[in-house]
Amino acid sequence: KLTVDGKECDYLFYECLVPATEFETGPGFLLPVQDRKAILSDLLDKYGFNAKEKADFLEFWLEYLDADTAYLMIPQTQEMVDKVMPLDLSIPADTVYRIWFGFAPVCEDASQISVLPEALIRPIIREGFTVVEWGGAIITP
Repeated sequence: KLTVDGKECDYLFYECLVPATEFETGPGFLLPVQDRKAILSDLLDKYGFNAKEKADFLEFWLEYLDADTAYLMIPQTQEMVDKVMPLDLSIPADTVYRIWFGFAPVCEDASQISVLPEALIRPIIREGFTVVEWGGAIITP
């Protein structure tokens, strides 16, 4: 549990401005309009999200993404996330996972999109004090 201003909470929400030039632009996972929830759910399982993380991610992003638009979900490197959004923990973590995605609308023929193999997913391994941060941003051309 996190303690913020003396109150326990399950998560911390924040927003920040990141220059679009900092985001990786591909390849990624194709999220078509149909079956988006099932595809996202499967990807989050492969990343090792726990039930609460997965439910929160799906609740936020399924509502936030335009229902009539296909997206390329592009994993961002932890190095990029650390560079543009440094993390300062008051208690050192044994392991930190900062799992961020750029969501780029697919406006062209999806067969021309560079799709990332799921075998490259680095799953979360929870040993000791593990910090898991997830987030994302819409990447516009």
